Amino acid sequence: MADDVGALAGEVVALLEGDTLAARYGSARNFLSQQAHLSHPYRPRAVAANLLVRRAAFEQIGGFYEGVRAAEDTDFSWRLQQAGWKLELRRSAKVEHRYRATLRELRRQWRGYAAGRAWLARRYDGFEPDPAVARAFGRLVARSRRADPSRMLPAPRRGAPSVDASRLERGRYLALDALLSAEELAGLVLSNRPVGRPRAAAAVVFVADRFPARGDPLGEYARALDGARVEAAARPEFPDPAVAGALRIDYREDDGIATRAVSLAALVARHPVRVAGDVLSRRSGEPPLSALAPAVRRLAHDGRARVHALGGSETRVTARRIAHLAGRPLDEAPRRR
Repeated sequence: MADDVGALAGEVVALLEGDTLAARYGSARNFLSQQAHLSHPYRPRAVAANLLVRRAAFEQIGGFYEGVRAAEDTDFSWRLQQAGWKLELRRSAKVEHRYRATLRELRRQWRGYAAGRAWLARRYDGFEPDPAVARAFGRLVARSRRADPSRMLPAPRRGAPSVDASRLERGRYLALDALLSAEELAGLVLSNRPVGRPRAAAAVVFVADRFPARGDPLGEYARALDGARVEAAARPEFPDPAVAGALRIDYREDDGIATRAVSLAALVARHPVRVAGDVLSRRSGEPPLSALAPAVRRLAHDGRARVHALGGSETRVTARRIAHLAGRPLDEAPRRR
């Protein structure tokens, strides 16, 4: 392995077993194929189901982001390459993967995948999640072309049941394609935040930009306060895992379209004067009200928590807006306990 290779992606093949339609569908589609992921048009990516990472590369970028619903392995792959490392495929290092066995599990998985792609679009300029119709058309075009063996790796069978499958089975697969396309459309507007996480009221809420960046003393400062929660805009490219693991952090980049729309509607209904004032005073380049509305809603669940800006002048502007929309002042000097 060359010195600039940060990770080796072993192939993921479908475990050919299961007597349910969902299991057979997953085996036929094999949508965790590493070869297909490494050929992604935006940037090569790898699934974590079979991934060997060089320790130096893993430590340099701070490992996987925690607290996300899906796409953390794609994000890890892209940050790895942004840091100058390469991904390589090892087709002979195979693992067998057991796909979802029930339709309910498959639908939930598909919504999660879509929410993860929408999250990636918020994190990476130029990336847009393709709708299912566009991907299906691309697969049809790819099948119709004769691949050049000198330039293409042997592709696993994807997208169709075995040649001896009955016409009824093929029809069921097409029906599942249509159903999952609808689930994907629903998932694209959902948040990429795991559901059902317990939420205890915070005593102080820090508003930050990209947090926690490695080597930033503000991270240790926030960590030293009891009952602290951080409301951050996004995750940094090189996070501090120790600080991230010790604090409760909510990222605005995780909020999907649906969460933003519902939070904005609730904010407008409850505090129309505050909303009007924020819209009129907002300057170019500042976050839109829709992006801040979920943060305001989360702050409302923190009782009388104090709000403090953790960063420079731009962060203070955002913190002041969130605090004002929630009906409380911005505390410039939180007290240590």
